[in-house]
Amino acid sequence: MKKFLLALLLVATYSEMQAQKPPVYAPIGNVSEAEKNAKLNEIAAQAAAYLLAVPTDTTKEDVKDAIGFLVTWMSETPDYTFEVGPAAMKLSGENTTLMPVFLAAMVEYQIKNPQFKDDREKVMLHASRRLIAYAQEPSHKAKMPDQLKKAAAADKKGELNKFVSALNEE
Repeated sequence: MKKFLLALLLVATYSEMQAQKPPVYAPIGNVSEAEKNAKLNEIAAQAAAYLLAVPTDTTKEDVKDAIGFLVTWMSETPDYTFEVGPAAMKLSGENTTLMPVFLAAMVEYQIKNPQFKDDREKVMLHASRRLIAYAQEPSHKAKMPDQLKKAAAADKKGELNKFVSALNEE
């Protein structure tokens, strides 16, 4: 019965994600620690995908819930490690709505590419590219800070990795 309910919850959550709706933060139930972590990782992936797909309007409850879940999950997950360096702060600038997008991009990359989850340089590079793409999407109505504009120009020249590394060293 528990497996059936878990499968039903997974199908419902997957269906919600496909329609760009916020993830479902339903109780997981009485399962092993490994199963719980796997389910939480799945919900984190959904929250990240959601934040990367919609304008990050922090006045909307579903966006605030997704950000809150993601930040809590990032600090508590035993499966992944996240380091937000100077580059992340500089790329998002004073635009506080962009930092959750950067975090979501880090989560997305690590979950989709577990073989690189400990490669900080690759995670930062991917998150930077996703942040640039997000900010350049007109429907997101994101204001690009100066450093993010410079990062976009560096990416066009194929020099984003060098640019991000320099930001981390400043």
